[in-house]
Amino acid sequence: MKKAIAFVAALATSISLAACGGTPTLSVTTDETGIHAVADKGAEGTGSGEITIDEGYGLCVNHIVEQGSFHVKATDEKGSVVLDKDLTDNIADLVPANGQIAVTISAQDAVGTVDVIAYDEEAQAQAEGTLDDALAEVNMTREDVGLANPWSSAKTTEEAAEGAGVGYFQVPADSTEVDGTPLNWNGYQYMEHLAEADGTLGTAELTVRKGLNQESEDVSGDYNEYAEAWDLEVDGWTVHCFGNEKGKASKAIWISDNFSYSITTRDKADPEVSYTLSDEAVTALVSEIQ
Repeated sequence: MKKAIAFVAALATSISLAACGGTPTLSVTTDETGIHAVADKGAEGTGSGEITIDEGYGLCVNHIVEQGSFHVKATDEKGSVVLDKDLTDNIADLVPANGQIAVTISAQDAVGTVDVIAYDEEAQAQAEGTLDDALAEVNMTREDVGLANPWSSAKTTEEAAEGAGVGYFQVPADSTEVDGTPLNWNGYQYMEHLAEADGTLGTAELTVRKGLNQESEDVSGDYNEYAEAWDLEVDGWTVHCFGNEKGKASKAIWISDNFSYSITTRDKADPEVSYTLSDEAVTALVSEIQ
């Protein structure tokens, strides 16, 4: 068996296999490189073959699906199923497997190709490591030239509001006490349709955002899951609060007219740790934010 090495970063080059007229066909063939299925014109059917995977190699299933879907089931000599999957996209599946592998390929309204081949596990690991290093280098380069950061700095909330296009942006005054701790603003920034003020409460960070209410009322950027959720009524607005204990909020969001607002808190020393605000503190903050 000739061994084929599959590299994840360059697996699926999409080609159009659709053609006009004629009878839909599914062709499944086996050669020294592996098992190959070609479907055109919305083919239906099933074909099978066998492939031998030597020690140090694994099973690679390259698939390019232009229409419909394929299903591949692969079983080893012991009768264990090593792969049983519907294929609907252009990618590759790499599966640990050795010995004689029986493969069944089914097509449903399909246009595309499926190639079942062997891949060198060591070479694949090296390729993935090289790819990870390259991506890390690219990301560092982007950060160096400022391409990865969509935010622009502002000197005031007014400047942040103007840059974001949200009209007006007001936050509580500097040194306002929140749960007995002074709130100090460190800076302001904006991106399109979103203004932000960043401050500190002792050892915690507090962020206030105002954005256009377009697709979602949550402009916080905080996607953590919290154990508790509850509502507060503040100045006629319903404020949705989230935290791991009711009455101790790590996030609060609300809508006023055409705008969405959020307050989030984090510990400065460990951003993964939430800092909480009492209901009274949330109410006082919301009343001062516009």
